Amino acid sequence: MHNSSRTVPESLLNDLAQAVHRIFRHAHGEASRCNEVLNDEECLRIAAVARAHVDGAVAAQLHERNAERMRRLRLPDELWVEIWSHLPMRDIVTATHVCHMWRSLALVSPSLWSTLEVVNSRHHEECGCAACQAVDFWDMTCKGCRRPVVPGRANTELVRLLVSRSKSVALSCFVDAKDNSDRREVVELAGILAPRRQRLVHLDWGNYGVESLAVFLRHFDALPGLRSLTMKGSYAAPQFSRNIQLPSLQLLTVCYTPYTDDYDWTSGRLILPSVTSLEYRLISADTEGLISALEMVPNARTLDLRAQPYETEAIDYRRVTELASALTHVHVHDAYPSMHEIIMALYTQQLHAFTVEVPWRHGHYLPGEYCHIFSGLRQGVRLSIRRARYDGTPVDGWLEVEGTDSEDNCRHLGRCPRDTIHMLWTYLSPSSLSTLSIDAILLADVLGTHPMLPAIHEMTLNIDDVDSIVFSAIDSIPRFPDLRVLWLTGHPSVATPSVSAGDLASFVANMHIGSGLLDELVFENVDVEGEIAGVAALVRGL
Repeated sequence: MHNSSRTVPESLLNDLAQAVHRIFRHAHGEASRCNEVLNDEECLRIAAVARAHVDGAVAAQLHERNAERMRRLRLPDELWVEIWSHLPMRDIVTATHVCHMWRSLALVSPSLWSTLEVVNSRHHEECGCAACQAVDFWDMTCKGCRRPVVPGRANTELVRLLVSRSKSVALSCFVDAKDNSDRREVVELAGILAPRRQRLVHLDWGNYGVESLAVFLRHFDALPGLRSLTMKGSYAAPQFSRNIQLPSLQLLTVCYTPYTDDYDWTSGRLILPSVTSLEYRLISADTEGLISALEMVPNARTLDLRAQPYETEAIDYRRVTELASALTHVHVHDAYPSMHEIIMALYTQQLHAFTVEVPWRHGHYLPGEYCHIFSGLRQGVRLSIRRARYDGTPVDGWLEVEGTDSEDNCRHLGRCPRDTIHMLWTYLSPSSLSTLSIDAILLADVLGTHPMLPAIHEMTLNIDDVDSIVFSAIDSIPRFPDLRVLWLTGHPSVATPSVSAGDLASFVANMHIGSGLLDELVFENVDVEGEIAGVAALVRGL
């Protein structure tokens, strides 16, 4: 029943409008930092991005609502097979004025003809219910006729019926393979899709079944339209048992090695020249798989590297450097000590972006171990020094440092110990900084040893906690002769912090700004206590 009184609160709509306002304000700010003006075309592009994200969020909510409705129906796969087998064979089935159940099906599956889902009847992997045990022992019977049911058989038949009616649209196939046991079903699925291999654009094989995926791929010489080949989970990835042509594949994930133990080398070494992004998961002490993966994707530009704390074996690091020379973006998520040589081999100053994240509270991290990556930055560096966050909460003693220069080269050191920062200045000249964003609580410790930061024209002081900063307690700060804009921002997740107007005025005066005046002083989610006149006198035009 429709209830017209259920309206969206005005405050939430205002929050949404403010979020859009902040997006455009950020874009204007970025343009002004580069001494540019946001043109009409860029404004339209930003508007399109914002609109798409709002539409996507709304669509996700509707999809989840309809998915929950379908889950409550609990219709068995055998019933759907019976329904589809009696429908007339046509290219497209259109239903109007249908019952609630069919309308729900249409809503939850708007791309019914382009998405294939093959699942079995298990619950999660540790479930011990009678139904899941029945699947384990292949002891399943239909609740209606009591005849035996083969796991997955109905799903495969349903796929066969759906694909026959799928016309010529692109196909995405999601296979929830819990294990590698039923290879016959995999062979049947490959046989169903083989005549439509040109239309298969996305293949997702779930969390497990690495071997069954290799069996599936073995039935194809080529999948010319396949753009995405994925498995869920951080340490599950496809493996190949023979050469296959994948000319449209753009992203590849590899765990340990891209090859199965019984790879058919007579079919030739697998080369995927269309892949531009490689996700590599180092899950073994043998790191030769990294070289094999890089050799497989000669045109990759992005490398996403994860590891576990194994004592890795020595490999040909010179070969790693050679293969990585074409990369433009590298992200190392787990910089364990065993990864040090690999990280050093991957880094070059020509990289457009390089990120290293140290595991939380890792006791063997050497101070300043990866600070050398900042030597690749040139002039006009925008530097951010923040306390690292764990579950949204700042962690004392751990920092996140990120720098971007005027050519948009980026270096990012995530989750590094606080004592690292003093080694940073060995590789990054303070005179190269143009803008600085720093947690106010770090100001004296991080910058207290520098007499002057001559080129910084904009600075942001981040106040994460209420009353976390008392400006009068900061003993020593550098001189900022070129500073023109000062931001004070409070974190939106905490209560609005306050600063003393008198202390702030003294702090600004101690910066020894060349002209004596700021062009702008901006407060964002920060309250000012006391007489504001002393602060206003330090801002041009006030």
